[in-house]
Amino acid sequence: MNQAWPVIERRAESAAIAEALESTNGSRGVLVEGLTGTGKTTLVTSCADTLPRPIRWLTGTAASQSKPFGAVRRLVDPTSPWRLAALLSDMSRGLSEELADGTIVVDDAHLLDPLSATLLNQLATGGALALVVAIRTGEPAPAAITALRKDRGLGRVTLGCFDRDETETVLVAALGGPVESRTVDRIATATGATPCIYGAWSRVRLPSAT
Repeated sequence: MNQAWPVIERRAESAAIAEALESTNGSRGVLVEGLTGTGKTTLVTSCADTLPRPIRWLTGTAASQSKPFGAVRRLVDPTSPWRLAALLSDMSRGLSEELADGTIVVDDAHLLDPLSATLLNQLATGGALALVVAIRTGEPAPAAITALRKDRGLGRVTLGCFDRDETETVLVAALGGPVESRTVDRIATATGATPCIYGAWSRVRLPSAT
């Protein structure tokens, strides 16, 4: 069985992100936090698609985490002298001008290298850009990322697991019809009711919708 996996809209969380991006009190932006599989990437992608302004995507990865400016390396001018304070200032100013009143969306920010994280912090301080920063709950993050909330005043949206009704909604949408109560319970138990439940879908044999 090869079926498209439905996406359930997170209206309250989307509204909270939109509100944070329009804030006039200091830095504009929001940290989107959640455990693995709760739909952080899906949510920030959906929100980014609705923003009518320039957007730049950055992604933290384990491979780039140990490299200076790993997440933004393509933005570094190779002719610039590696004087960190000057380089950070130049990059911050350049991005602010290039994406005037735009948004930077960062996925897996807990995996950013310290210098890329510091750049984001400087951008938040400047206030010319809005930030949407997704991080995984429970994972260590660079100090400059945690400071976005504590020192820069970015908002926070926390994604939790689906409740049973939301799990049933996903399954009904995927199957195109009603799903037995015990099947919903099995899927919810097998996945911990996280939105990213396709793995369990493939492991648990589901009956056809009736």
